[in-house]
Amino acid sequence: MMHPTLQQWLDELEQERTEELKLGHVQDLVLFSFTPNNLSDWGMESLSAFLQACAALYGRLPSGVDRWFYAWLDEMAGQFRICATDRLDQPLPFGCQVNPVSLETLIQGIFAVDSGLYSRQALDVWQVRI
Repeated sequence: MMHPTLQQWLDELEQERTEELKLGHVQDLVLFSFTPNNLSDWGMESLSAFLQACAALYGRLPSGVDRWFYAWLDEMAGQFRICATDRLDQPLPFGCQVNPVSLETLIQGIFAVDSGLYSRQALDVWQVRI
């Protein structure tokens, strides 16, 4: 079950993406700020359900092409971020080494506030084809 705050964020994201589709452009990058207290309230399962639901939402958006959905932690900003792109043949838009990880590993990193960038010199990124 998803925490009510995360469900609200998902509902707002869906509404924003629907409005953006009407205007002909969907924003690629979305940021979600959090505190350690938020994480404690939400729990790992709820955050996992939220990120999976975000990927599913982007997967339902009409695009006509295969796309990738990405999620990662920006520990310096205290945010987790998501984006979707149809540029499958181009490198990821990160100025660092990227470490593809499972959703479970990403969630554990978010709760530990460890993106991998500073501890292992590679940013942990969950990616899924949508």
